[in-house]
Amino acid sequence: YYIGNIVHENYPDIVIANAFTKAIQPEEQPLFSAEFQGGFQMGKPRLQPTTFDLTTRLCIANGMNAINFYMFAGGENYEQIGMMGKRHDWQAPVSTDGSLKPHYYVIRDLRNVIRAIEKELLASRKEVTTYLGFYPDYFMTENIREPTKEMFRTLIRFREAYLYNGIGRGLVLQNIPFEGYDLLKESEIDPQEIPSLWVLSAPWMGTDVQEKLIRYVEMGGKLILFPSLPQMDMTGKPCRKIADWLGVEEVQRHQDPFAEIDGIESVHVSYMEVYTGKDLIGFASPESEHEPSRNVSAFEKEMGKGKVILFGMGLELDQTYKEEVVLKLARRMGIMTASRKTDYLDISFRRIPNSETAFLFIQNFDEYAKEMVYDHFGQPLFDGLPIRIEARSGLILPLHLKVNGETEVIYSTCELVGRHRGEIEFKLRQPIEAIKWNRRVEILSCWIEHEWKEEEGAYLLLLKNSPYPIVRFKV
Repeated sequence: YYIGNIVHENYPDIVIANAFTKAIQPEEQPLFSAEFQGGFQMGKPRLQPTTFDLTTRLCIANGMNAINFYMFAGGENYEQIGMMGKRHDWQAPVSTDGSLKPHYYVIRDLRNVIRAIEKELLASRKEVTTYLGFYPDYFMTENIREPTKEMFRTLIRFREAYLYNGIGRGLVLQNIPFEGYDLLKESEIDPQEIPSLWVLSAPWMGTDVQEKLIRYVEMGGKLILFPSLPQMDMTGKPCRKIADWLGVEEVQRHQDPFAEIDGIESVHVSYMEVYTGKDLIGFASPESEHEPSRNVSAFEKEMGKGKVILFGMGLELDQTYKEEVVLKLARRMGIMTASRKTDYLDISFRRIPNSETAFLFIQNFDEYAKEMVYDHFGQPLFDGLPIRIEARSGLILPLHLKVNGETEVIYSTCELVGRHRGEIEFKLRQPIEAIKWNRRVEILSCWIEHEWKEEEGAYLLLLKNSPYPIVRFKV
């Protein structure tokens, strides 16, 4: 996890990497980074303290349950054992001379946040609404030989442009929460476990995988294939299992760089296929064609108990308007976003199974503060109170968290940062913070302007204009 500074442009890569890593590892193994970025091999980029905070929060939001900050302490390599020389500092939080860099304190403070909720957080799972397929054969491109050169180059281009920088990125930016799914993991894909599945598809796909995806849809699964309809197996032999099943008789490459997609005009694409066949009712076509019904580049079809979308376009999210295409594809399959409004905040939830206890994770990767009202898959949160999040910062907010016996924090607009011996601490960031309890609790901190409001068996506490960031309670 050496990504340099985390910004809007690269944070989706981490989300996708976490999803695919979890998909291919044993189920009983926690998602774990043994070499999490604690420093960097070079002096540039110069790592900013906010990077350590945001990267860690993002990974925990994605379900990572163990992190080892690598290069945490600087030092010296003795007797010339160091491959890169004597010095081993690399922007470490604890410098070679023992001094502490600013990001040391960021890591320390975030540790306190996690410690305050660690038991519940460990029991929680990321809430997801869909799955992103991982097909190992598409990633075995390390050794390029002349017979497979063109095939491998196509696979590399497809996954980099249309997965990482395309559909996968769009799912992240639109806050459509997903996990990865290894297409080779099981003999059957259970629609009850995997209700919808996005699969990067190239002209080549193994016969067994094509048949597995067909059975998945027939049993009730929702499948989105992009950007190509497979017509060969992985050895290059003809294999039209999915094509014949869908009734596609002919596939042609189209050179038009612009398409009309689901009512969105002039969408620039770098790859496009046109399909002809039986009962193909399209929702996308080359913009230059005057008869879109005869030039289908994307269509939706009910098959068996399920549904399939074939999206025969290479969509690279190099412009903001293209994100709407991904959102419309999701809506066609009934796939929900974690929050209706996002303003380019990363929003996700972790929940304890069969429990109301959950955590809302918010990450702001931009250089300006944002304020908005939050919801949980369309249901308003925090009684409609807006929450302001500062530039390049994150929040982990508890929902229905029991903090001691029967004392419950129904919600809080501020982070829980301490919890021990019947006392808890919150860190205030806004002029007015709200904490709703199931009972009235004692405020231990002095000089805190506050107001209690009793409403339907709950107690809303408003904390106003506090000169101190930390407020303690006896629970």
